[in-house]
Amino acid sequence: MSCLRKFHISKLKIDRSFVDVIVEEHSAAQVARSIIDLANNLELQVIAEGIETAQQLDCLRDMGCGEGQGYLFGRPVTAAQLRAILIAENSTRPLAACCEMSE
Repeated sequence: MSCLRKFHISKLKIDRSFVDVIVEEHSAAQVARSIIDLANNLELQVIAEGIETAQQLDCLRDMGCGEGQGYLFGRPVTAAQLRAILIAENSTRPLAACCEMSE
C-alpha cells in the first residue's frame, strides 16, 4: 500500500485470480469491491483483468469498475492478424488492450 503513495500511478488493476471466482466466492468479490472503493477514494481508475464471462462483467459493473480486459472482449492476436483487422476495419475502429465497461 505504501507504493500507492510513493509512485505516481493513475490506475489500480484487479488481478484475474479474483475475477476468475468473483461470482462464486464472496471473499473475492469483497476484495474486488475494496480495490474499486480504494481507487475511487484516491481518484484512480480501476481495471479488471481476465474477464471471461458476462456474469463477471455484470458483477464488476455493479461494483463500479470502469474498465476491463479479457477474452470476453477479444482474444490475443498476432501482429499479422492485427494488421488484417485494421485493414478490414479501414482503421476506423480503435482497438485497445482494455475496454470501457459502460453499457
